[in-house]
Amino acid sequence: MISGKGHTTRAEPPEYETSLQEDKKEIEELRKNIPEEKRRENDQLKEFLSLMGEVKDPPNKIRDRFYRITEKMRQVERRENQQSRKNFNKEEKRKREEFYDAQKKERDDFKNHKSDREVRKRFFDEQDQRRRDFTADERDKRNQYNADMKMREDDFNTNMRDKNNEFNQELRAYTTRYNDYIKTKKEKTKPTTHEEVMPLKAGSGD
Repeated sequence: MISGKGHTTRAEPPEYETSLQEDKKEIEELRKNIPEEKRRENDQLKEFLSLMGEVKDPPNKIRDRFYRITEKMRQVERRENQQSRKNFNKEEKRKREEFYDAQKKERDDFKNHKSDREVRKRFFDEQDQRRRDFTADERDKRNQYNADMKMREDDFNTNMRDKNNEFNQELRAYTTRYNDYIKTKKEKTKPTTHEEVMPLKAGSGD
């Protein structure tokens, strides 16, 4: 904004500029929204761990099932992260194009009116300052987004590591019970041998 006394004041930000605080809030809301597929996988994993209380399948089969579940969880997480970054980049590009289009329109409108050298200088100085502010805000938003995504990745990896440790501990106990179960089962089905005693005939013998 150009004042009548020749002083330069910072123009109010245009409506299309979203504050950094609002963007942080949006990111936090997105992180809270756990997709149905991920909730289902988490529930399946919890149920799977609880089922090891019953000795039924061989330990190697249990491990294979656990691997399939956790691998699918990792695939879902990767897809979500890729989609999140794609959406962020798309929105960032939209805001940037909108901002520079608005600045170009301001310059075109300004050039349609005659103005002295001092007024022109103030106009372009203010435009340059708004551009600097916009660039700095966008950089802060990207840094915040990257930090949030890193935190999400670390949280996921920690959770998966905890789940893996829990599984290995449960599997060791399950393997012991399974081996005892197989041993007991074999003992129960082991055939017993009976020696037949032939009766002696009366009057026999030398």
